[in-house]
Amino acid sequence: MNDRFEKIVIIAKYFIERYPEMTGQSQLEIECEGASPLSLIMDIECVDKIHNLDLDSMLDDLDSFHVAHDVFGIHKYLDRETKQLTEGWTPRFGRDWEECQDAQSFEHDKSLIHDDNGKVIGRRRGLHQDDNWLD
Repeated sequence: MNDRFEKIVIIAKYFIERYPEMTGQSQLEIECEGASPLSLIMDIECVDKIHNLDLDSMLDDLDSFHVAHDVFGIHKYLDRETKQLTEGWTPRFGRDWEECQDAQSFEHDKSLIHDDNGKVIGRRRGLHQDDNWLD
């Protein structure tokens, strides 16, 4: 399992366990709204891919209003069909666009296969459990 995903799981579990006391809703009401551990993990992971969330800072400050703002906002404003945030909402722990671009470029560059002369000759298929590329 990759490090970012493990951090997302910890964040999602923290809020799912505390959701009833934070909102005053019963577990049944929460599940009827679609808030389950798996759905929240998937939602946070989706937004992380778009906004390159500062997961370390979120973990360091789990009890803060700002982290709650992001987690509840992600659940509320993520359109699961388009994979976009709605109503102009953005996460406070999202990194600016240049940082996102740098992170995406880095991940993209790691996926490319080069020959001895540096020419791109292909792309790796995906990551294995220990983050080593499968060819």
